[in-house]
Amino acid sequence: MVIANKPISSAIVSTLSLLNSYNSVQINPLESPDLETFVDNLEGLKDDNSISAIIISDSLTFNEEYPIHDLFGIELIKHIRLTGSLGSLCLLPIILLSSKEIMLHLKSKRDNIILASPGCYPIYVPFFISEVFNTINGLTRFESQEEMRNVLNEYIVWSKDDDVTSEHDNFNRYGPFKLLEEYCGDGEMPEVMSKEYRVMTRRLWFKKYQFLRFSDTRMISDDAIEGDTIKNEVRGKKILYIDDEHRNGWSFVIYSIISGNHGNDIYEVFQDKDRNIIESPDGKLTCIDSYDEAFSIFEDYKNRSTGALSSYSEVEDRKIVFSEQYTGIQDGFSETEHRFKTAEENLNRIDKEMLATEKKLSEIHTTLKGSMDIFADAYTLSTDDVEPEGIEPQLRALTDAHREYKETLDKLLKNKDDHKRSRELYDKQKEGLERQSRSLQEIKSEKEKASGDYEHAIKLLARDELFPYDLVILDLRLEKVEDGQVPPQALSGIRLLRQIKKTHPGIPVIIFTASQKAINYKEAIDKGASGYWIKVVNSYSDLKNGLIKSLANAGQIRDLWTEIKKVEAKSRLNYRRENSSTQRLEKAVMDEQKKADIIRLLKESFLMLQGEKSRYEESICDYDNYSRIALNMGLIQEERFVNILNNWQKWARKNKIDNTEKTIRQIRNSAAHETGATVTREDAIKVFGSTLDKCLRS
Repeated sequence: MVIANKPISSAIVSTLSLLNSYNSVQINPLESPDLETFVDNLEGLKDDNSISAIIISDSLTFNEEYPIHDLFGIELIKHIRLTGSLGSLCLLPIILLSSKEIMLHLKSKRDNIILASPGCYPIYVPFFISEVFNTINGLTRFESQEEMRNVLNEYIVWSKDDDVTSEHDNFNRYGPFKLLEEYCGDGEMPEVMSKEYRVMTRRLWFKKYQFLRFSDTRMISDDAIEGDTIKNEVRGKKILYIDDEHRNGWSFVIYSIISGNHGNDIYEVFQDKDRNIIESPDGKLTCIDSYDEAFSIFEDYKNRSTGALSSYSEVEDRKIVFSEQYTGIQDGFSETEHRFKTAEENLNRIDKEMLATEKKLSEIHTTLKGSMDIFADAYTLSTDDVEPEGIEPQLRALTDAHREYKETLDKLLKNKDDHKRSRELYDKQKEGLERQSRSLQEIKSEKEKASGDYEHAIKLLARDELFPYDLVILDLRLEKVEDGQVPPQALSGIRLLRQIKKTHPGIPVIIFTASQKAINYKEAIDKGASGYWIKVVNSYSDLKNGLIKSLANAGQIRDLWTEIKKVEAKSRLNYRRENSSTQRLEKAVMDEQKKADIIRLLKESFLMLQGEKSRYEESICDYDNYSRIALNMGLIQEERFVNILNNWQKWARKNKIDNTEKTIRQIRNSAAHETGATVTREDAIKVFGSTLDKCLRS
């Protein structure tokens, strides 16, 4: 196959016929509008096994819209070698008929080194006839693309004339298409990106990239097309994506994966260049392309978190103070109320006794009056008809009635004195009760207000108030010039990761980068990244599994960190102790050192929940991370109960220790004493959450 303009190709064929009887096919590249179209047209000959070699002339020029100067032949060699879709054509030996010596070509462009590669034969035209003849007779083709790749790999290099010259930029330009192609499986790529993808695949830089890095077969795992799985996992979740290259298609592809929506309108949303922060219509994905903007978001989160915790500490103190005051006044009120009721009962009793005495006195008075009348009548009659002895009974009855009257009258007077004193005591107790009732209502109002403020402070600490995102996807390089000149720990992405994890280590962060450097990976993982996804190198399946794992892990434990910070913000922690004198349990305030020890154990355990024990740790330690968490919660329980553990069963029987405390101790004992026993993740989270709840309610 001879590729040259018509006069040159005819001359070449004629010359070769003088030397031997060669069959030839002549192709004029100037009949195509540009180099890429010409290469595409060559695909029609990819199955022609009769072609054994390709002869190309370098002295051709396309139209002015696509200037190749006099190096067309060399550029065409690169395309043929790097275009896997040409089939057997890309394996054939290639002869370049050059009007310049090869050294001049090699010096003109770095990637012209391909002329020195096996399978390529540059011939200087002045020595044309003899060299062509000798070369053709000694030609051999590559047996496979694998053989050709292995041999030519070191001859394919980047040039300053390539559209993209850095590996990082290559990953960012090609990566979204590869990821989307894997996600879509055997289905078609969305129209909005397929056109751009077709244009990209024709470029020489892209062909170089594929040749150097990847085979033509797509890396699709068995579960790569199960889009519903990831959609179910991210349902109701929000993701923050920070990458200055997200408009290359990354944001569109990530949103397609988590939502299943890859329409043209969505693509346009993420292409908006007038905004640094772009949010999907449903709020599932928010994209930031600026380090400063991202830093500002997390700085604001840190400040709001600090303010919310400070407010929580203050209002909790007020709530406790007013609750204690209310309890004290309520106890006093109850005692005063009891005394008032006693005084009221005494007054009522005395009132009843006084009424009964008055009634009895009236009855006695009537009896006395009757006795006096009878005695008077008897005495009058005695002078004539009655002896003195005859009136003695009447006299005794009169005397008895008079005595009873006097006694009842004295009792009534005493009752009146008692009633007066009881009334005074009753009025006094009533006044005190009303006064305390007013105080109780005032404190109750303050207590309810403090409780309302406390509930508001709790709401301000909710994740939706502070940081509504469930996952952060973070690029390592957000400041290209600076990042290219700094060590891993100073990369903008690492600095941002450090800020995120320092503020809230429970927020999962997946590093999303083009960097394959092991030192960058180690730095990211050491700083708390929950995943590390390399653009183009890792597959859709890797990304999907990373998203699912990070979201599932964080969903279970993220709020525990906020609870730890609430415990830390409390002005005091209480503990219970056994009073040896009274043999009763009593409450006391823990000192600052004990509180600091508890906070340390809580934070240490939280970090254990985020990772698994290393093989080195397994080789020297019998406990896994979850068992160690249970042991830590046991240590905290010992700080919360002083002088009680030895009498644990006694207090448990008296129902002074609730079932939650019993469960914490039981799981702790299992981790510490039972041979071969292991604590499950669920149990570890259970005792962790229970311990936090007890600390917050102490």
